[in-house]
Amino acid sequence: MRDPERIDRIVALLQDVWRKEPNWRLTQLVINASDTQHDCGPVYYLEDDEIERRLQNMLLSLDRMLAEPKLQMSWKVSLDLLLHAKDALPAPPREDEQEYSALLVEFHSYLEDNELELALDALEELGHLVSCRGEFWRDLERAAESMGLPERMPALRRCFTETLDVDRMQRSAS
Repeated sequence: MRDPERIDRIVALLQDVWRKEPNWRLTQLVINASDTQHDCGPVYYLEDDEIERRLQNMLLSLDRMLAEPKLQMSWKVSLDLLLHAKDALPAPPREDEQEYSALLVEFHSYLEDNELELALDALEELGHLVSCRGEFWRDLERAAESMGLPERMPALRRCFTETLDVDRMQRSAS
């Protein structure tokens, strides 16, 4: 039989973590604590002592993050860059208005949940849907850098330089 005392320990940890991230859904918190990437199946089989250890580590990380001014600044810089990029989005063509609106709703939902990488994904998709200027792509590249996502930067840099090339060709044609 499993130790019934584990329930109070785990629920207390869950409560502490959830209070630090109140916008997370319970399943989102559990999936994040389980430290899985995409396949959520392993969550079902995760033993209580393992989730307890991971919640303790998550709580320590959140405490460090909230106490670390550098991380707070990085978060704020990333958020500001994403919002600036969103403001640089042009209006969509009529035929893309519905998809554009849905992606904007997703973007704002991700921001509310502090899911900045998913917000970046939504903006990148928006950027490919409408013709964005270089400033938009440069902001996304900087946001990726600020979030510690160097693997995302080359593709965003390509979009930035391609936009500059198109701008140059248009200016030389006029």
